[in-house]
Amino acid sequence: MAERLNYTIQTLGALDDGLSTDAYLIEFAKVPGGGGTSYDMAVRCTNVPIPETTSEPIEAEIHGFKVLWRGRRRFGSNDWAPQFIETKNGVISTAIRSWIEYCAGTDSGNSAGYKADYSTMADVTIFDTTGKEALKYRFFNVWARGLDEQANDSASNEVMRYTAHFAYDYFTQIGTNAVATR
Repeated sequence: MAERLNYTIQTLGALDDGLSTDAYLIEFAKVPGGGGTSYDMAVRCTNVPIPETTSEPIEAEIHGFKVLWRGRRRFGSNDWAPQFIETKNGVISTAIRSWIEYCAGTDSGNSAGYKADYSTMADVTIFDTTGKEALKYRFFNVWARGLDEQANDSASNEVMRYTAHFAYDYFTQIGTNAVATR
């Protein structure tokens, strides 16, 4: 039988620190298309989501009852959408547009290479408050597939931001706190 937990200020004060959302690093193994570098993208990334991951259930109805078993592993929509701030000379949008062009040329409609050429691996590392690695995720076969529109507004006093859309095959947690997923 379960017992109610009795919380005190001492037990709550002894809990580990919460993990902050503002200390992270995004790293691309390469940036295909020649428009920028992984460093450019890392230092200008303002938001990097970790996509949804689920286990899709298998359903069967047996004698009037619905029974569920574990099914396939799913990785959301396989659309990953980090946000970046633009530089004074347009490095971020140029890098992403060049990568998109590398994947599917405007004039030809063809790729400048095969998937091994236009895709890359990307890591997202989340740090704790002391700067130590807390969580790390690795995205496989990442490629740029879109860049949201950017409205230029004379009444605004904001830095230019872009949301880039990347396709990926799957991602997994790696490192010391990793959950075995493969």
